[in-house]
Amino acid sequence: MEGTQSLPPAKRQLAQCLIEEALPIQTIADEVTCSRRTVFRYKRNLKDHGSCLAPSISRMGRPSVLTEAMIEVQLMCGLKSTSQSI
Repeated sequence: MEGTQSLPPAKRQLAQCLIEEALPIQTIADEVTCSRRTVFRYKRNLKDHGSCLAPSISRMGRPSVLTEAMIEVQLMCGLKSTSQSI
């Protein structure tokens, strides 16, 4: 199977049932028509999270909007570094 398309919910459900029945990885991949890697990932996610899909993670990095508290901290840090350099 090419690409990174997510399997339809019905196929994920089938994969989950087959994984829970402890069928061989290749058999599950053939039945669901996905890669062995996908089956391994679903199996790990079932063990770790109780679902074929891992929970989504929040976006990391710089916030798009600064809150009042963030601005205050930046101002305080700027004042401290300025007073130390004098």
